[in-house]
Amino acid sequence: MSRRRKNDRGTAAFYQSDRVLENNGKWYFQTREEGLKGPFPDRQAAQDMLQAYIKTMDSPFRPSSELGLMPLDP
Repeated sequence: MSRRRKNDRGTAAFYQSDRVLENNGKWYFQTREEGLKGPFPDRQAAQDMLQAYIKTMDSPFRPSSELGLMPLDP
């Protein structure tokens, strides 16, 4: 893995592991920042959401953890 965070130091070896896992028929993905995300109905849904999560976290417009989503009133 060649990409590193800005605050990563040194030349430590980084290993990519499968971040998608199943538990009792539910699928999750693991993040360094926020732990497990899910559940999702199947592996593909978890992988798709993992890719969306990575894209969001790589964005300079990443949402703040202090903000939440609220439903709009109809």
